[in-house]
Amino acid sequence: MKRSSGLTLIELLVATVLSAVLMVLLGGVLRSVAQQRRWAARQYQRAPSIGILRDQLQRDLENATSVAATSHAVRLSGLLAEDPIRGRFLQRPAEVVYQVEPVAGTPCLVRTVVETTGGRGRRVRRTLLWAGVGRISARGFRRPEESSGKESAVPTMPQSAELVIYDTGGRVLCRVNVVR
Repeated sequence: MKRSSGLTLIELLVATVLSAVLMVLLGGVLRSVAQQRRWAARQYQRAPSIGILRDQLQRDLENATSVAATSHAVRLSGLLAEDPIRGRFLQRPAEVVYQVEPVAGTPCLVRTVVETTGGRGRRVRRTLLWAGVGRISARGFRRPEESSGKESAVPTMPQSAELVIYDTGGRVLCRVNVVR
């Protein structure tokens, strides 16, 4: 019997199966590339906001005269009063607290400024800075439990310290180093 030059049914099935396997592999690669692209776009969009947060923390730490820290809050005291419109420091006493607290069920970093306004009382401003904050790590700062019963009249800042803010997944969102 003479063999024809066409493809057999088995050859067609093998070619179809190989094509299907290659398509599945290519689909997985394309899906992975798309996920990485979306992740990179989110990181790029977050970067300016992280920079603003880092700059705010750096500015507050540089102008503080005393700091007390726990795993969920950092309390700064000093000449920290600022003009909310222009964003400039007014060289008036104030207390700034960065605290992790739940907002609508999500742990968020909240900045509270408590300013004494002469004899008229206090002005309090609260700002939501970042959603999804897990904890604050402070190295080199005085912790409230380390304080003796008697505080010094003029509390001091450490010569060098580091403040790190982590997201709920444990990744570093922001790191600020202070060297005086």
